[in-house]
Order: sequence, then C-alpha cells, then structure tokens
Amino acid sequence: MNKKLRIYHTKAFRFILQLCILILISVLSNQEIYAQNKSTERPNIIFILTDDHRYDLLGCTGNEIIQTPHLDKLAADGILFTNAHVTSAICTPSRASIFLSQFERKHGVNFNSGTSVSADAWGDSYPVVLRKNGYYTGYIGKNHVPIGVGGYKSGVMEASFDYWYAAHGHLLFYPKERHEIFNGAVNDTQVEILGEGVTDFLTNEHKLQGAKHFLTRIPKDKPFCMSINFNLPHGASTSTMKMHPTDPETYKTLYRDKEIPLPKYYKEKKEIKSPKLPTELLHVNDRQNIYDFVDNEQDLRERIIRNMQA
Repeated sequence: MNKKLRIYHTKAFRFILQLCILILISVLSNQEIYAQNKSTERPNIIFILTDDHRYDLLGCTGNEIIQTPHLDKLAADGILFTNAHVTSAICTPSRASIFLSQFERKHGVNFNSGTSVSADAWGDSYPVVLRKNGYYTGYIGKNHVPIGVGGYKSGVMEASFDYWYAAHGHLLFYPKERHEIFNGAVNDTQVEILGEGVTDFLTNEHKLQGAKHFLTRIPKDKPFCMSINFNLPHGASTSTMKMHPTDPETYKTLYRDKEIPLPKYYKEKKEIKSPKLPTELLHVNDRQNIYDFVDNEQDLRERIIRNMQA
C-alpha cells in the first residue's frame, strides 16, 4: 500500500479512540445516574464508535470550517491520541478487532470473507466479559459483525446484552425506513434516534418500542457498559440524506454558506482518462450505485457537507 495512503488510513481510525468518553460528560452531569453507581468502585464505561470518520474533520485536528466544540474540549481536557494505528481500515474486521482485541489475521473475519466470529470466541469479547463480571450492558446502533452459526440471524448478539436497541448491517441516515426496531423512535434521523436510545438506556424514560429490555433500568448496585455504534459519517449513509421536512434544521442549513474545499487532486469521473488502478481490482461495477455521488464536483461537495453535519 502506498505510504501516504497507509498513513491516511491509520489517522482515520484515531477518531474512534477520541470519542470513547463523549457522552460521559452528560452522564456525570446527571446526579441521579451518578448517585446510582457511586457505591461501586468499578467505573461506568461508554464506548462510542463512528463509521469511516475522517481524521481531519475535527476542529482539534486542524479543520477550520467544521464546528466540533465538545470534541475539541475533550481533546483539550483529556487525551488526543496522535499515534494510534489500525491494521484493518474497513468496517467489519475493525469492529471484530475492537470486540475481541485481536488482529484480523487472528479472528479471520473480513468484509467479504463470509465468515463469522465463533460463539466460543465471542464469549471472550469485552461486552460478554463485562456482563459476566456484574456489568449492566447495552448495545445501541449498528452491528456489522456476524456471530456464530447463522451470523446476523443467529441471535447470539442480541442475547449478549441486557439492553439491545440495534440493527444489523447499514443503518443509513433514516434507520426507521430500514429497521423495525427503531419504529418507536420519536425522531427520524440516525443521530437523534440513537440519542433516544442512550436516554432510554440511562433512565428508561422513552420506553422505546422494540428495545428489548431484559431489565427495566440500570440496577443501582451495578456499573454499566454502554456501546454506541453509529453508521455516520459513513459516505454510503450520508448519501441517503433526503432532506425530509422533519429533519432538524442543522442538516438543512449548517455549512451550506461555506466554501468547501475539494481534495487537491480530485477529478470528476468524466475527466479521468487513465485510471491509476484497473477497474476489476476496484470492483467498481458492484459498488457504483452506492458511491456514484463522488463522480462530479457538485455531488462531492454535498457529500462533504453531509459528512461534516453528521
């Protein structure tokens, strides 16, 4: 792999580590939630994963257009990792690596491999180990890691958590249109729907239809581990932003008055006469209907704006 490209992939993954305590601020500000777990020495854990988030789409990493004040504050007051690396810069294998603390060459699960994490291996994943040791566990958002015989349909993933408000495969920007489990959400857009799930997990206020409660709320004598997994700002998800009338104003207006710079060496598809790599290597034909929004300058600018908003 080209050295510059490899560096880009490693930088893109750093953002995962920066987000792990994003919602912790709001949790600790809620004295009721804090008091519930004050009696235990085991910390509450909130893990947040964004999907294909570019390293340079943060104020704290040098972007002068995007507004990320909360993340910038976390970077300033906490830890900003500047030398983190990933061996598999793609959804399924990287998520499996996070669950299992294993390299892809060890767990063997890739995006196109057709393989699943075995039930035995899943028993050593971080959410299962924490639950076995007294944690109340919740999973919210996107799952893209098949588990056991039957993969996504095995039911192993759902049964591994006390609280499940998630769906398999891509959520896209309007997950209610794809996944029945989110039908009871008040909002329509992904970030807001997952936010409802977070509130429901912590307080049981929303009582969302489809959220499979094994327990009615976090037990007062238990610490919790909440895993929040977005399918944003993944390009294939932001491309489905249709600007519904019900969308929050942020998605309709933010950054649309800004001059959005394009990548330095970007060319529209019609201008590319000699591709750097053969099309059969890139599997262009089976991906084109998903990623064709980068083929011209106008659509690319729209994609960048949507990624920044998400």
